[in-house]
Amino acid sequence: MRIPSYIRISRKCTGPVTYGHVVIPPNTSICMAITLLANDNLRFGQPDKFIPERWLGDSIEAQEARARYPSFGFGPRTCMGRECVSAVLDINSR
Repeated sequence: MRIPSYIRISRKCTGPVTYGHVVIPPNTSICMAITLLANDNLRFGQPDKFIPERWLGDSIEAQEARARYPSFGFGPRTCMGRECVSAVLDINSR
């Protein structure tokens, strides 16, 4: 049995943000639940299966998978171990 983790990424809007038909005002805190993103069938086919190849290489599919799942964060707060994990996955997939 897998125990789900509920990691989230929090940010504060520095200006108004339009999301669909909703305008989020400045200084509003917003969060993304990483677990919900990871298990979304619309983002990833077969999200419950271990398919490391979906992240690897320079194919359009791999680039889109990495862009859809911000597991390491993004921008100036990106995880310091991101490149190490990518290298290990690359070496182990050969």
